[in-house]
Formats: sequence, C-alpha cells, structure tokens
Amino acid sequence: MIKNVLKSAVVLAILGLTTQCKSIRNAASHSDKTQSDSRLYASLTGEENYPLHDVIMIKFTVTNPTDDTLTFTQYHTPFEGMMSKFLTVKDSAGNEINYIGAMARRVMPPPADTYHTVAPGATKSVSFDLKKGYKIEKTGPYTLQYEGENISGIASGKPIVITIVPGGETGIDKNLIIMLSEEASLEAIAKEATSYGAEVLYKYNALNGLAIKIPEGKSVDEAMEHFKKLQGVVSVSKDQISTIQH
Repeated sequence: MIKNVLKSAVVLAILGLTTQCKSIRNAASHSDKTQSDSRLYASLTGEENYPLHDVIMIKFTVTNPTDDTLTFTQYHTPFEGMMSKFLTVKDSAGNEINYIGAMARRVMPPPADTYHTVAPGATKSVSFDLKKGYKIEKTGPYTLQYEGENISGIASGKPIVITIVPGGETGIDKNLIIMLSEEASLEAIAKEATSYGAEVLYKYNALNGLAIKIPEGKSVDEAMEHFKKLQGVVSVSKDQISTIQH
C-alpha cells in the first residue's frame, strides 16, 4: 500500500516537473519570437560575384514585421551615406577590412529630421557602393554584417557573403549607377543605354540596377539628365549612393 502511494507520488512529481519544463521552454520560445517580431531588422542583399575593379552595390533594407508604425534614426545606416562604419567586413581568413569612409560627429540625441518611418509590414531600402567606405583590394569571398544596431535601433539581421572576382573597369570617372524601381525592366533600360551609346559595365540583377560607362562626347551631367527622365528610373548617380523606397 505504502509502496503504491510512493510510486504514485513519484510519477506525479515527474509529470509535474516535465510539464513545468515544457512550459518554461514554450515561454522562452514565445519570448524569442516576440522579441524578433517586435522590432525593425536589417537585411543586406547583393550579387553573388562582383568584378574587382567595378563598384560593389549593396542593398540595405529595413523591415517592419509588426502591426505598428516604427521609426529609426539614419545614424549608422547607409541612409545618411557613407558617414560612419555601419558594417563589419571580413575576408575569407576572418581579417576585418579597414573602414576608409567619413566618421561624422553626432548630435545626440538624434534630431527629429534624422528619423525614418516604416509602416506596419513595410520595408525601406537604400543602395550603396561598398567601396566608398571599405578598402576592397583583393579577390575572394567577403562577409558583410550590419553593426549599427546600438545607434539606429535596427536589429542586425544575418550576414551575407559576396565574392570578388578578377576584372572590371579600372577608371570610373565617367561611370554612372542607374537604380530602377522593382517594377521596371532592367533589360529595357540596358537596351536604352546601349542605344544612347553607353557601355553597360555590369547588371545588378538582385538590386535591379546597372553600371554604365558614358559614351565619348557626352558629359556626365548630360548623361545623368537623360537617364533620369526614363520611366522606371529611381536614381542616377556618379557617387554610387542612391535611395530606393518601397
């Protein structure tokens, strides 16, 4: 009789402990999910390969996965241009690539005009040339990770790996970067560029943009004005910085 009572007590205790552990795991899982789904997060997008002597266009996207409108400061993000070290860039050996861009002094707390608003379920994006801030001189794979979370309030997201391959245009004085809306046809704009006499240096399929070399006899400003007028063109730049909002 006593043995049966003791056995029952032990079984109940084990069941209670198991249920408690399961509840703790479920609570932790729910906590992790809530944390990841309740704030803005960053993601990086790029081509698989980039020629060594061409620009390296990377797309930075801020996503709002919540049901609320959220804001972030552009400090330590590419939305302010290459004004701070907002990425960690490492080569295949794990060596960090030196940042060579500007380091702006900050007004703290960030002024109201530095904030961007992201609607529920929406995204906001900007494309930038990695070479404007980081000294990429060798071929091989590079790992890119956003690191401005402590300032901007945007969760870092996952790193991406790009590969630098031999080749590309060494002189970029007469090169333009043309970024298109997501609905625009990259092939149509590339065809227009060829008709204009420009050389298409590179197509950024993942970003829906292209790099072109301005034809002889055309000035940079003249070419920029021509391409800005084309339907579906979001921006044309000679400094490799453009903002694409969607």
